Amino acid sequence: MGTETDNDGVVPQYDPDAPELRPLLIRALRDDGFKALCRGESRSNTEISTLTSYTVMVGFGLGVASVLADWLDIGILAWLGLLAVACLVLALIGVWVGVQAAAALLVLAWFVLAAGQVLQSDHDLLATVVWPFAVVAAVLWIVRRHRLTTVARTSPLLLAVTITILLIPLFTDDLWRAADDLGLRHLGLLAAVTILPLLLSLAHRLRAEVGGVLSRATTEILAARHAAAERAGERILRLLEDDDRNRESEKLAEQLGEVYGDTVSVEHAQRIEAALLRPLRRQVVRRLLVTTFGLLVSVTLYLYVLAWILVPIGVSAEWLGEPASTTTISLLNGEFAVPLGGYVSVAGLLGIVATAVMLAFATTEDRYAGDVTTAVLYAPLRDGMTIALPYQALKDSSADVPAR
Repeated sequence: MGTETDNDGVVPQYDPDAPELRPLLIRALRDDGFKALCRGESRSNTEISTLTSYTVMVGFGLGVASVLADWLDIGILAWLGLLAVACLVLALIGVWVGVQAAAALLVLAWFVLAAGQVLQSDHDLLATVVWPFAVVAAVLWIVRRHRLTTVARTSPLLLAVTITILLIPLFTDDLWRAADDLGLRHLGLLAAVTILPLLLSLAHRLRAEVGGVLSRATTEILAARHAAAERAGERILRLLEDDDRNRESEKLAEQLGEVYGDTVSVEHAQRIEAALLRPLRRQVVRRLLVTTFGLLVSVTLYLYVLAWILVPIGVSAEWLGEPASTTTISLLNGEFAVPLGGYVSVAGLLGIVATAVMLAFATTEDRYAGDVTTAVLYAPLRDGMTIALPYQALKDSSADVPAR
């Protein structure tokens, strides 16, 4: 580490080749959707092994529990209990013998049970062996890429629309009869003609605001460098295992404090904006699509629960002319008749309307527009810039160091 002298004496100069910080910043940027900034950077073995172990080992565990549940023909609660027992046994083996022995035993058990599934004449291989890996991969994709963050940020707006506008129509028989006559194709067409035009309008406005939001986020970050360094530290520490997190937290916090205090500047933000403006404009459209779909699904489920609670099956039978079909779910030593048919149609219809109304408010009403812009555009870009600025500073500093 070199030094430079100022009026106060000798001040340590940050080493741009510090190996601990830059790979973590790259991993965080990729997880946060800023991968275009670090294109060409190699993936660390730690990152690859972490992704692989999460997907494969958890998939093996769920597969073992699912095969045993299939053979024993048990319900969901017993399946969860079986999974908990399996996790406890593996944890004890890991403590007494070693983690590698526990992992090897899990893999061996999965292959034995998978072979048994294949040899059975009535096996359900997809449901018990294949789906766990698909589920784990999907959950990992959602969690690591923060796909549900904007849905959580905007869902309170949708809840207000649902309660104030659509709760009363839920009790009208004409709505139930009309919804019951609609098929999936009609609901899809309704979503296309009500949601898509509003999405296009909102996406066009948000794309145009990307540059201004980046500048605003940069100004706020540079005005509060210490707080930004703390947020960046919290973000990258989540990428580490517990032992590494406890050991490296002070060192990483010190390094980030030095970068933010002495190195990060407006010029780095300008380079980031030049590199990311077009990718971020494409990304905001994808994020808006994912957010809209997540809101549509969540509000539809919410309206379905409301319809199930507030409208008895006997009342809906009078409105529809026949009782709604039901399916039975066993839970907590009891059985529940879950209504389908008209309940699903009504929830789907009102869910589409609620989503369209919220998008319309976000396009025309200043309050909704500001909240949606903050959730979909400003907050993700601010969080990404908090990581991107120190990365760009390290990258530029490394490029300035002459080769030895």
